[in-house]
Amino acid sequence: MMQNLKVLDQQFNSKVKQKEVTQPSMLYGKKLKAALIEKRQLLLVEAEEKYIFNGSKGTKPTKLHPLQVAIELKEFVAFKKLGTANYSNLAMYQAQKGTYTINEDDIYMVMSWLEPTLNERLSRDVLFHLKKGLELTEQTNDENLAPVKNGIYNRKTKKLMPFSEDFVFLSTTDTKYNEKANNPKIKTNYGIFDIEEWLYDLSDHDEEVYTLLWQVISDVVNPNISRRKSIWLYGERGNNGNIFHSLMMANDGIFKIANDSIILFKL
Repeated sequence: MMQNLKVLDQQFNSKVKQKEVTQPSMLYGKKLKAALIEKRQLLLVEAEEKYIFNGSKGTKPTKLHPLQVAIELKEFVAFKKLGTANYSNLAMYQAQKGTYTINEDDIYMVMSWLEPTLNERLSRDVLFHLKKGLELTEQTNDENLAPVKNGIYNRKTKKLMPFSEDFVFLSTTDTKYNEKANNPKIKTNYGIFDIEEWLYDLSDHDEEVYTLLWQVISDVVNPNISRRKSIWLYGERGNNGNIFHSLMMANDGIFKIANDSIILFKL
């Protein structure tokens, strides 16, 4: 048993050092679950063949060791270590969302697809082995890259990029980028609502203020911009300033807030 673990550990360290770990696939959900279940079956068949070849000595293999679970998971899923030298979190890439998660329950669920017999202690052993050998990584903090619902919008090239495990985002906006989107004309009980005309009226037809309001909207929906600024909206109750504030703060409004780097105050 100890000899087998030593071999596994050598294989693991070799892959980390030589960067031979297979590029994580884009499998997720049911396809990832099916692939991990199939992989487990193949590994147990191989282990049983070795067991028989060695004269059926010792305990017959019926489950995967935590170290082996960690080795195999890295063949299917991308992992990063986020944090500092004193404290770090293991982050797992979720291909269907284009983001990483540090929620251990999410990671435990994927572990269970590969080895359903893991208890809490053994699951934490897998976490330890997954983190071992990983270098600390920072979250992607490029103000030109905005993670949206259907990809990564590059503000510099004005193009939508596909999600990739190379970019470490923990969240995206709930809104999809639409290259062909037009200014919506919304019918209301009071007539047609035009967001561009409304913002222009709100700014008293001041081009600089009008541009500033659009910049506020842009920053609110982009989690990678942190200007450390506060915006003060002054006016009487029920005025357009209050409406603009409500628009930015609404969970189901036209825009989705992705961060708190812009703080809005209303007076």
